[in-house]
Amino acid sequence: MKYQYLLIDGQNLFWRAFTLSIHKFITVDDHLICQYAVQKGFRLIEQLVQTFGYNKSEVYILFDNSESQLNIRKEIFEEYKSIRVKKHAPKGLYDSLKIFIHLLKYYSDYYFVGRVEGLEADDLTYPILKSLELSKRVKALVVSADLDWARNIEENINWYNYREEYTLDIFKEKYKFSPEGKSIQLYKAIRGDKSDSIPNAVPHLPEKILVDIVTTYKDDKDLFKQLWRSDYPTEWKQKIQEAEAQIRINFQLTDFFEIQNSFSDYIYKCKRSVSMLKFFYDMLDLPHETFMLNSESSEKDFFRKNNHLHR
Repeated sequence: MKYQYLLIDGQNLFWRAFTLSIHKFITVDDHLICQYAVQKGFRLIEQLVQTFGYNKSEVYILFDNSESQLNIRKEIFEEYKSIRVKKHAPKGLYDSLKIFIHLLKYYSDYYFVGRVEGLEADDLTYPILKSLELSKRVKALVVSADLDWARNIEENINWYNYREEYTLDIFKEKYKFSPEGKSIQLYKAIRGDKSDSIPNAVPHLPEKILVDIVTTYKDDKDLFKQLWRSDYPTEWKQKIQEAEAQIRINFQLTDFFEIQNSFSDYIYKCKRSVSMLKFFYDMLDLPHETFMLNSESSEKDFFRKNNHLHR
């Protein structure tokens, strides 16, 4: 399926690019690893556009403001996404990420870069999607390995996790519940999420009970309001009750943060500038892209023709 709009988890994508770079140049210096990661990041975006987009599809590449948001959410639970803290990150990752984000701004007229102080990439998806003119014929795809991004799934919005493309029906078939409403937040609040360092609040809870909970109750408040009216086995009601504090903390960690700013405050409309890209590529000792080489040839032809006219 092709989409008019692609919303990509830039943080997740660049982590993938950097990891591939480490595997490719494991015995080489850090500078070469960073070089390859930046280029691989562009290749991954281009592959997604070629697979799922049209020639003029709008591509929103969204990033966490990692440290700011980590600090806010760590006040809720101190282990939240601890893997992303700088002391645990591979050397050069964050510097390479900054370079990548900067170069994106000159890479394509159809790219948009989003980043907000204190928020994560998935927090930006909701207001962006609501601003787009979607319909049965005009659809959007959200791209991330993070289950949080599946919260956006609707009839005209699908999710791709780098393994499978999920529509509403496919998601329901695999997970046995609908991603609409607060169901995914409630699912993660109970089951946890290792990738986000969110603990499993009720270990070994039978899948049947978990699915029934996320299907029956609107959110964590609704669950605990009606828990003892349910027909779940008493031992599991007791364990869920005992885990109430952790479930409520987890639910806060998985919910969208509301954005107060206007759209233009956090979305940067990119514009291709071959001259700027050449400048930064040369400074970073990166080989020029094909379209940059073609531009160089065009410039030489232009000056050659003009010189001929003035003879």
